[in-house]
Amino acid sequence: MALLDMKILTKFITRVTNRQQLIQRKRAQARMSDENPDPVFRISRAGLILYANPAGIDHLKQFAVEHMLHAPPIWYDTLHEILQKREKMRLDYTNPASGQSYSALFVPLLKDGYINVYVVEMTALRQTEAQCRAQQIFVQRILDTSPNFVTVQDCDGRYVHVNQAFLKFLALTAEAVVGKQPSEIISPNFEQSGLAQLASEEQGQVSAAPNGAYADQRLFDAQGNCHWFQVTKLPLPGPDGKCEHVLTIFTDVTVRKQAEDALQKHDRLLRAVAEATDQLLTATDYAASVNGALQILGQALEIDRVYLFENYPHPTTGQMVMSRRFEWMRP
Repeated sequence: MALLDMKILTKFITRVTNRQQLIQRKRAQARMSDENPDPVFRISRAGLILYANPAGIDHLKQFAVEHMLHAPPIWYDTLHEILQKREKMRLDYTNPASGQSYSALFVPLLKDGYINVYVVEMTALRQTEAQCRAQQIFVQRILDTSPNFVTVQDCDGRYVHVNQAFLKFLALTAEAVVGKQPSEIISPNFEQSGLAQLASEEQGQVSAAPNGAYADQRLFDAQGNCHWFQVTKLPLPGPDGKCEHVLTIFTDVTVRKQAEDALQKHDRLLRAVAEATDQLLTATDYAASVNGALQILGQALEIDRVYLFENYPHPTTGQMVMSRRFEWMRP
């Protein structure tokens, strides 16, 4: 009998101890909610506020909630949706009076008949995000006003950013280019445009690109016109110092290239004239010397045929006529 009484007493003491521990934990949790600097709420299915910590009460005052008994009207649609979906939801909202931004996490405990709401002020974060967006727009405007092509690719060669000059040259939209490699871009003028040239680069070349200018590169626009560009590639390292992206700048040097070609052609012509003149002055065979001079001029000008005509007065009419005396054709 004494042993049975001892067991009953032990069970009773254990239950009392467990109950006291549970009460202490709940009190500790309540103190944690009360001490939480962020608003915390418990709301019934009907939208009545069952609990609000001190920060939550201050939050309700911002929305002028009547008697602090009802949830803010801005929550009504979310609470109604939670009752239907029975899943966690997040609501971002702004207090029109103060301009402060908040993010509320709604956690349904419908089995117990209430919903917990945890609110975090997001004003500073939203302001930072707005500043970052403004900076991105500003940088985008700067890049879009540049006549040079500007692209950023990741290590796999996918375009992360392109400016308007590049898109206009290829007659494409940003949606058709960003996130894709040159070979993945769908264009009706793929082969005729510069995409085929860009796609011909090996996949590993992008991340392995050295820092500096490349040789002049020829690209064709959407209309098939040839343009020459000086291509400069600069690696953009990540936080660990490894190359994560490559900045490529295409500078149109078509006019310069055309001027260089014209100068080279003019120089070849002057040298050819000097050589042809020497041929005419030193050769003993007149016909052979003329044919040799015509050959020198034709090869220098990169043409297939050269004629030499003689102008003279017609022996009968006296009018000026022209006769072809010599001709050279490229074999």
